[in-house]
Amino acid sequence: MSEKQGLPLYLRKCIRVLKRNFNSQPFTAGEARRILPGSKSYQYFLLFRLVHAGRLERFGPGVYQVTKAIEEPRISVYLTDVGKKIKKYLTKEGIYFIITGLDVLIVFAHHLPFRFFHLLYVEKASEEWTQETLERDPHLRCLINPNRREISIGSDMAQGVELIVLRPTSSFYAVEDGVATLERALTDLYFEISRKDFIFDLAEFVRIFYNVTSTRVINYPRLFRYANRRNVGNEITYLLKEFSKNIDIPEEYLKKKIKFSEYIRKLEGISEVIRW
Repeated sequence: MSEKQGLPLYLRKCIRVLKRNFNSQPFTAGEARRILPGSKSYQYFLLFRLVHAGRLERFGPGVYQVTKAIEEPRISVYLTDVGKKIKKYLTKEGIYFIITGLDVLIVFAHHLPFRFFHLLYVEKASEEWTQETLERDPHLRCLINPNRREISIGSDMAQGVELIVLRPTSSFYAVEDGVATLERALTDLYFEISRKDFIFDLAEFVRIFYNVTSTRVINYPRLFRYANRRNVGNEITYLLKEFSKNIDIPEEYLKKKIKFSEYIRKLEGISEVIRW
């Protein structure tokens, strides 16, 4: 049973109060505090729990919205053992976080990497707190907002430990209990590879994306909503058009005209060598 299905009674009461007062409109933490029970710290704890249960979306510091029913059904995602460990440590500390990328998608990889970097987004201004929390475990090492060279150097110097690429964010869209949905994990990984020079093979990402779309139910509105926020919707459309040669993709998501760019050029080269 998911956390959402098994939501404790006190949280179910809170979400009913928030729905009754705000419906689907965004609200601030201050507005929520006027109607939630308990002390200020307890009220923030309630908001934290509701975000991580997938019942609230957090759009930025102190701004929330009740999750819309249109996002259902929610599909459970896989999480690596290291991802589970990260989730345990950060939940205990009360840190807002998103475990994304390969920790969610590795089961869809064609070639399993011997070692990969864990991608973790946390609330802005909590990076050092997160690093301190995770590095209490001697098997974990964090790099805060690194570039490709820093990741490479960190990898060489951190043999025998799990390396976590830690980035700040203010967007907590498409997150369930601290873990990215498949749609967000795909978008985040592609963004990191194409825009941040994240060390992972682009061709292998395309294979992962293809495997996800061919074997799982994709929430396309969610995928494009988040991809457009990260300005990668054009490339996502291009890949879906390529995939549609072999698998069924809803026609409505293939209509957009592709705009040529350096990113499309790289994907064109890859699509020629990959056999779907």
